[in-house]
Amino acid sequence: MKSYDLSSPTTWATVESSNFDEPTAEYEAELISQMLGGDKRAFDEFYRLYVPRLYRFIYYATGNNQHDAEDITQESMLAAIRSLERFKGGSKLYTWLYAIAQHKVHDHYRRTSRSKAIFSGSSSDDLEFTALPDVSPALETQVVDRDLLVKALTSLPVHYRTVLIGKYVEGFSVLELSKSMDRSQKSVESLLTRARAALRKSLRESSEPN
Repeated sequence: MKSYDLSSPTTWATVESSNFDEPTAEYEAELISQMLGGDKRAFDEFYRLYVPRLYRFIYYATGNNQHDAEDITQESMLAAIRSLERFKGGSKLYTWLYAIAQHKVHDHYRRTSRSKAIFSGSSSDDLEFTALPDVSPALETQVVDRDLLVKALTSLPVHYRTVLIGKYVEGFSVLELSKSMDRSQKSVESLLTRARAALRKSLRESSEPN
């Protein structure tokens, strides 16, 4: 029976990662100042810097649904622009955008019939999922086929998807995730443990012969 070391960057390297050079805090502050001043070029730069990375996250979080991802990316960027004055630089600008996008993704699922399947009828932000059997990771790293990994990721509840993408694709720390998800660090660590177990289970089932 296959098992997978899902905490390894080698495994997650099969999911595309944008070559994103993180702007400095000074650059972001100047960009925001120019945007608040109505500079169109600053808005163009804002979209150029952040839309591709944000879209990638939303695309995977919505189960590779291009139409939904495009709509939610647009909603997220518009929401960010409308509340730009509230950004005080306490985190990286993309971390703030990621938090907005997470809320938009979850709002999307609440508005659709799929929310019943994913949230089991609950509308709570702090959901408790059915406990899954513990699946020990492999002793050695096993590189997972990209299509298999993406398919398995897509099958997970949206909270599992977002925390896994945030940790292993976006590279956020547990502290950054706790801020963006409005959860305690302990809660994020617990969610990551359950999400990894669920993903290993899905990968194992997908790779088993029929």
